[in-house]
Amino acid sequence: MLSSSTNSHVLHAVIPAAGLGTRLRPITRVLPKELLPVGRRLLVDYVIEELRTCGVTHALFIVSEQKPQIQQYLGSVVGTDTDELPALHIDYAFQREPRGSGHAVLCASEWAKGESVAVVFGDCIIESADTIPPLARLMNVFNAKTANAAILVETVNSDQVHKYGIVDPAPGESAELDVPFQLRDIVEKPTAQTAPSNRAAAARWVISSEVMEELRHTPNDSRGEINLPDAIRRVLGRGGSGWAVPLRHGEARRDIGSPESYMEQFVRVALRDPAMAHKFGSEISR
Repeated sequence: MLSSSTNSHVLHAVIPAAGLGTRLRPITRVLPKELLPVGRRLLVDYVIEELRTCGVTHALFIVSEQKPQIQQYLGSVVGTDTDELPALHIDYAFQREPRGSGHAVLCASEWAKGESVAVVFGDCIIESADTIPPLARLMNVFNAKTANAAILVETVNSDQVHKYGIVDPAPGESAELDVPFQLRDIVEKPTAQTAPSNRAAAARWVISSEVMEELRHTPNDSRGEINLPDAIRRVLGRGGSGWAVPLRHGEARRDIGSPESYMEQFVRVALRDPAMAHKFGSEISR
């Protein structure tokens, strides 16, 4: 039986942001997708606000040498300790070639120094009007259950499960309700016929040092990549503890990975801005 995390708080986050954004070219040839405007703010601003709201004080951005603009924009600290939210201290590590989600997280192993970390993918916005954001709920469950991994999950259609890591509830647990449930397994990109549920990983994770160490020993998949779900399932298979935390009604993961999803999210955010909504509404009605 593996030991579980004993950290009382998760104060560190790893943000994989080294992807080249090939589906958003040509714009991402000169501007990282994390710096794309979404409404009046940049995509990365939403991620930074999420981290600070959840009490994260230190973040490591995993970036590509071809994307120096992220470091130039954010610098080494966002906010101050006199703000309503805690200051976020930022470090950077280079991933020289994209080799999967697990390889990106593994780039943070020395920086993490054996502490549990949140893994927050920088090309996704998590929308929520809840007073306790989904990432905060995820961190709370991770701590309360002394888990090795906690995964934010969303419901997807069966024809979409092949795109995601799909969680398998432990015996006696149900994936149908919007309450946390214990995991037996997580399967990376299964077919619709073999998927253990329709609950997919939603770009937010919390992992213990055991999972980080397991990434060192996780074999490459058929594409030569190291996947974070594969490391987690190896830890679960040896008796580790994993939990899923579902997004609630009205909450959503918004991916900014393709021209269609980017434009959809930009318009969605713009229409929530009273001044912009008035302008767009009048233009659209013509």
